Amino acid sequence: STITKPLQENVLDPTADVLNISGKYNGGVIAKTVEINMEEFNRLNPGFDMVMSTGEAYDLRLPPQKMDVFVANKYPILNESIQLLLSDTNADTKTTYQKNRATYKRK
Repeated sequence: STITKPLQENVLDPTADVLNISGKYNGGVIAKTVEINMEEFNRLNPGFDMVMSTGEAYDLRLPPQKMDVFVANKYPILNESIQLLLSDTNADTKTTYQKNRATYKRK
């Protein structure tokens, strides 16, 4: 994966670096790690979490100094993103069983 300067048609932010990424990255984890607020992250990367959840690649856009932080922390960010996904999945899919208090009558 190489960092490229965006083409002129990048109207989101012509000064942002662009890196094509794939994996189960979470926008909140990226924003926290590179210290950018979520509003700015979402402005630069519309629909990020939705695209990442489909397993498709995404052109991540960040200011150059923030992209450097992302690249330096790429694997810890991915690991934290996956842990977050797993904890969310476990919470949502946990099966709870109620004790069956049926009473049986003898004939």
